[in-house]
Amino acid sequence: MDEFINLFGHITVSNIIYFILACGFVYKVYTTIRDFFANKAEDDIRHKQKVLDMIDAVKELTKDKTKMLETQKAMQTQLVQLYSAQQANSERLTQLETNINNRERNKFTAFWSLFDDYEAIGGNGYVHSVVQPAMQSLEVIEMDDVDNISHLTASRK
Repeated sequence: MDEFINLFGHITVSNIIYFILACGFVYKVYTTIRDFFANKAEDDIRHKQKVLDMIDAVKELTKDKTKMLETQKAMQTQLVQLYSAQQANSERLTQLETNINNRERNKFTAFWSLFDDYEAIGGNGYVHSVVQPAMQSLEVIEMDDVDNISHLTASRK
């Protein structure tokens, strides 16, 4: 027992309390540091996941933007084709209107040419008394005169 007293005899109760408090303090510091690093690791994992999610979202947005640009280019191409077709149709319509106007003028001119030929060969008075006044009473309406054309169409119904 002497050896025990020699070894631990100089330790007092206050030393034991200090030792227990120091061990408690070291344990508390250890658990605080352990929890800090564990939480930091979890936070790092969550942060990395958020960054990966953002990268995926940016990739999706890039894909969507690429699709949108492709669709826009296709629509622009279609619009150009439609515009070209519309221009071609407009030119054809203008040409048709010109041809119709020319044909109507040619009919009018052809009648008066025939009438002049009739007079030149000494035709009878029927054409002078009936046909010529009827032809002179006809009104020549240009095809681009919409008001007169609609009035003429309405009067024939």
